[in-house]
Parts: sequence; C-alpha cells; structure tokens
Amino acid sequence: MPPSTPSDVRTATNGIERGRWERVALGTWAVAVAWTIWASLPPTVIVFTDDFGYLRSVVATLQRGRPWTDDWLEPWAASLSVLSAALFKGTGSFRVAVYGLQAGLAGVSAWWTVRLLRDRKLPLPAAIGWSLVLLSVPTMLWKFSEFGAMPLYFASLLIAIRAAERGRWVLFGCAWFVAVSSRQSALVWLVLPAGVMVERALAGRAPWGKTAAGIALLAAAGTLVFLALRAGMNRTHAQLVMSPDLWENFAKPAFWKNALVGGGFFVAAVGVGAFVLRASLQAGSAQNPRKGRWPWVWAASAVVLGFGFADPRKLAEFEHPYWVEGPGRASLLFLLLLSLAGWWGRLFWVRRAHLITAVAFCLLLGLRGVLWEYYLLDVVVLGLLSVRPLGEPPRPAQPPRGWVFAGYAAMAGLVALHATVATRIKQVLDRNGALVSLCEPALRTGLIAPAELSVAPFGYQGWQLYPHFVAHEGAGGGYIANFTNYLKPDALRLDIDGDGEPVHSVANGKLRPGETLLRSEIASWRWTERRRFNLIRRAGAAAAPWRLDPAHFPREYFPLSDEEWRQHIAGKVRNEESRAPARSR
Repeated sequence: MPPSTPSDVRTATNGIERGRWERVALGTWAVAVAWTIWASLPPTVIVFTDDFGYLRSVVATLQRGRPWTDDWLEPWAASLSVLSAALFKGTGSFRVAVYGLQAGLAGVSAWWTVRLLRDRKLPLPAAIGWSLVLLSVPTMLWKFSEFGAMPLYFASLLIAIRAAERGRWVLFGCAWFVAVSSRQSALVWLVLPAGVMVERALAGRAPWGKTAAGIALLAAAGTLVFLALRAGMNRTHAQLVMSPDLWENFAKPAFWKNALVGGGFFVAAVGVGAFVLRASLQAGSAQNPRKGRWPWVWAASAVVLGFGFADPRKLAEFEHPYWVEGPGRASLLFLLLLSLAGWWGRLFWVRRAHLITAVAFCLLLGLRGVLWEYYLLDVVVLGLLSVRPLGEPPRPAQPPRGWVFAGYAAMAGLVALHATVATRIKQVLDRNGALVSLCEPALRTGLIAPAELSVAPFGYQGWQLYPHFVAHEGAGGGYIANFTNYLKPDALRLDIDGDGEPVHSVANGKLRPGETLLRSEIASWRWTERRRFNLIRRAGAAAAPWRLDPAHFPREYFPLSDEEWRQHIAGKVRNEESRAPARSR
C-alpha cells in the first residue's frame, strides 16, 4: 500500500534518498578500485606467469572468430577470451582489452562484495572497509596483477552467491555460465542453488516433491551445458597431459589431505566472517538452542590453531611468497586470530547451502594432484559469507564499543599489511615489465638467443619456448613446464640501479670481469619512482639440459605496443623464419 501519513511519506522519501546516495558511494568505490588496478599495471601488456597462455587464447579467439584455448591452459578460458576479444574489437587497444578488463572486474568485485556485506546489515563504511580487506589479500592482489580467468571467476562467484541467496535464478545462471566457460570448477556452484532449495524445504516453505524436481532439473541442465561446452572447445595439450590424472587421485593420500585442508580453510573463514558480523552488529538476544555447540567451537579452535602453527607451504603450493613470509605471513596469522575471536564470540549459525557447497568443493580439491592456494578461493568466500547471527534483531543495532573498535582496528591493520604486499607486487610487475622490454628487442636483433632467457619472467619464457616444446620434446606428454630445460642457467642477469647512475662498465665497478652490458633503459618503479634496468650477460654460462636448434625454431615476436598487437593479431608480425636465425650461444 502507498504511504498514508506524512510520517510514512518522509520515511519512504528518506529511504529512497539513502538508497540513491548508497549507490553513488558504491559506484565511486568500484571506480576507485578499478582505477587503482589500472594505474598499477604496466604501460604495455607483459607476460610473467600463466598469463602467456591466456593472452594466446585471446589472440587465437580473435584470429579464428570463435573461442579457442591455448595449449598451455587446462581451464577453457572461453568467456574471458570472448570478453577480451570484444573489448579489443570495440577499442582497438590490446591494453584496454587485457588490463582494462582486469581493472573493470576488480571494480565489479568491489561492488558485489559490498552488496553482499550490506545484505548482512553491515554499515556502509564497515562493508567498504572489509571489502578492501578481501580484495587486497595477497592472493587477490596477485591475481589482479596477472591476466587470467580468476578475476572473472571471482566476480562471477560473488554475483552467483547473492543471486542464489535472493532466488534470482536467471542472474545466477548467467554468472554460473560465464564462470564455468572459463574455469570448469564452477560446475560445483550448482550445489549452491540446490542447497537453497533444501533449506526452503526444511523450513516448510516448499514441498519436498517440488524441491526434488527442481534439483533434478538443475543437475540435468547444468550437465548438458557443461557437456556442450566441453564438446565445443578445443582439446589442449595441458588437458591431455593433466586431466586424465584427476580420477586417479581419488585413491591417493593427497585426496584426503587436500580435502581436509579445504575444510580447514572453510572453518577458519567462518570464524573471520563471525568476527566481522560481531564487530559490526549488535548480537541477538536469543539464547543458543544447540546445547552441543561448545565441542564444535573447541574443534574449530583446534583447526585454526593448527593452521597458525603449520608451515603454509606444507598445506598448499604458492605462486608467490606473500603468504609465507613478511607482511603476508603476518596477515595470515592476524586473520587466524580474528577467526578464533569469531568462534568464541556471540552466537551464530552457518547456512546449510553454503556449507554443502563448500563440502562439494573440498571433494573437488581432493581430486587435484597439486593444491594451489588460489584453488581455495571458493571455500574461503563461502565460509566468510555463510555466517548469520542467532536471534538477529529486526533492524541493525550498534554493537558494544569494544567490538566496534576491535573491528576497525583489525581492518586498518590488515589493510596496512596488504598495502606493503601491494608495493612488493608492484615492484615485481615493474621488474618483469623491464625484463620483457629489454629481452624482446635483444632477441629480435640477435643480440641474445632464446636459450639465454633464464633471467626472463616465466610467462615470457613460455611465450617463446612452449609452442616449440609441444611440437617436439613435449609431444609425447610429460610435465608441461619442462620447456625450461631449453634454458641455460644464469646466462644473463638483471641489475637495477638509480636512474641517475652511470651506465654499467668494468671501469666503474658495476660489471664483473668477463660480463657484457647488452641493453640498459630507464623505466618506472613503484608508481612514482624511476630506475635504470641493465641486462647483462654473465661469463661462462653452463649448457642447457636440452639443445634448442635455431634452424628448427621459428620464434614468434612478443608485441610491445598496441600497434604491434594489432599487426600480430592480423598475422602481419614477422617471426624468425623471415630473417636469419638468432645465433645459438
């Protein structure tokens, strides 16, 4: 009914105004996050990790006119490649197509993270602050710095969770399709709407027959879409080599180890989510109806404490060192302390749908032979967002001041630790950008040979050597990163100096006897600084395990500008077949 009194009218008007200003604040926050990521990425597209496979997938998608996955990748990356290709078609800029997409997805993630926290009745400042904590953890900072499917996957996960919680199934289906067509593990997300249906049936809000029919329809539709995607996408070398091992892992000890690690991270994330709610909301007045709660709290505390004393490197593999040393390690321990505080705080409950989905993901983690830390993203996000306070009051109420202070102090401490990690990752980006900028012209002119790229970023090595490896030594299988056997160890080194320092020479003591300065250039460093980067050939480098025959190595140029990317996509970039091969050293 429409408002019938002046008071009702004022209340409705104030609510509309608050909603409008909140959307403005959210939009501003999302744009700020996107701009920060955009400004932190290199001035030209580079490769330094698995991103070389994703870039090749985008190029192949543009060239073939259909989604195509590079041989390096096990994930399909179809939706990511299509979105990036569409941006390139619309703008003509490969940097916008790659880094613009990454930055935009960071902004989308910021928006939906705040919306999910606001659904849990957190005040807007607290919701924005904790979204910053989540988006700035080392795993997310690293994934936003490299081009890959995880930023798209993460944004889709947030959208899917909120859509499932609100019963917006069309939106859930769209988010799930975008995610599963880039990373197959999103297939497990279908457990979440099934869990929501079960929750409603248990609460008496839906008949069990209708619930069973809905779950069966969901499973059938999801399976058909998944099978259609698998049939439509090309089969890659990485999938042929790595995917057949998945089901064999079921009988291995690593299955239970990985599954239990996933479960432990879910437990820890639940505690952090409980702390966030406790520091932001007045706990409800209802008493805990579950008399057997305390054994669960003690068990959860034991898990969290075990993680605190364990070496993270024994739990999972890491693409970067920022969880196992320095401020990242401190952040991990801090989060575990918050988890303990959350478990021992006021009463809360965990949504069954989120719990069931997390259990399904833990079983999937068990099938992975190697557990990389970013595989745990799903269970952590589900754990954080699964918590609800018991006896929730009808409207938000101010929590005790001590908890408010603790919450904002923890938030500020974590953001400060993550800012230090962000600075270190920025240094990695700048160093790798300089290496690509130095090595590529040196390769083009024959100043260095591909076998001397041991100093280059892994992704740049892969761009140069992986296609040759797949066609030759790797054709029969084997570890997909064995292309590094073509490299001479320590053939080159990079030295970083002040931008006002003189060029390296033996006379000024900056070159060792027998070393040769190959290239030197000044480039940006940590947002506001500049450094001189020097590419130096060492004396007496050892031979590579495998010989790279230059006569059978048609090297493909790595584009260094938008114009070169346009030429490369159009097939107009020269490669080493059109000129004398680089000499083998």
